[in-house]
Amino acid sequence: MGMVALNPENLSNHARMRYNGLLVLLLAIMPWIAVSAQEQEEDHQALRVLMTDLTLALNEHRAADLFTHLDHECSLTFVDQLIVHNEAELVEAFETWFGPNAQLASVRFAPVVERGAVFTGPDTAWASGRSDDVYTMTDGRSGKMTANWTATVVRRDGVWKLSTLHAGVDPMTNPVVNMVTSAAKRWTLYAGIACALLGLVLGFIGARLVRRS
Repeated sequence: MGMVALNPENLSNHARMRYNGLLVLLLAIMPWIAVSAQEQEEDHQALRVLMTDLTLALNEHRAADLFTHLDHECSLTFVDQLIVHNEAELVEAFETWFGPNAQLASVRFAPVVERGAVFTGPDTAWASGRSDDVYTMTDGRSGKMTANWTATVVRRDGVWKLSTLHAGVDPMTNPVVNMVTSAAKRWTLYAGIACALLGLVLGFIGARLVRRS
């Protein structure tokens, strides 16, 4: 059975009215569809810039700059399960990670988006992915650890902000923990050797003192 081309002249008056109405509706929404597609592409580009700025601020340990990209009602859970809600907690987190008493010298975050952005409304979206991060210890050792993350963003006054983040790693495959553990074992060994040597020295001194008495 062959296809019959739709021709308005072959339609009844009622059908012709419906055809004309559909044509008018289509012509009316086509510009809106084009504008919506353009706006969404602009949103995608803005979100890519946001991720770049967030990553750079993290890698350079700039807590103040990082906070400018966060929503005022943010909730961030990092791979060590440290949770941040405000600027003061963010500064404290950076001190915990990279302060003078920390074992970390730096972390190079490298997030990759695997799903996103999924828009759940005109001003909200979420995305997920992974990050192959390089951790460098203060003693110069380094190792790579892969984290999985999910993030949500919101638009505030026309600007996209990070609202929530949850990152996690496989606890059974954790090179950073291995490095810390091996460092602890090494220092325990050094301390044991030092104590043994100190015991020998003290024993030698004690023996000399007993002989002289």
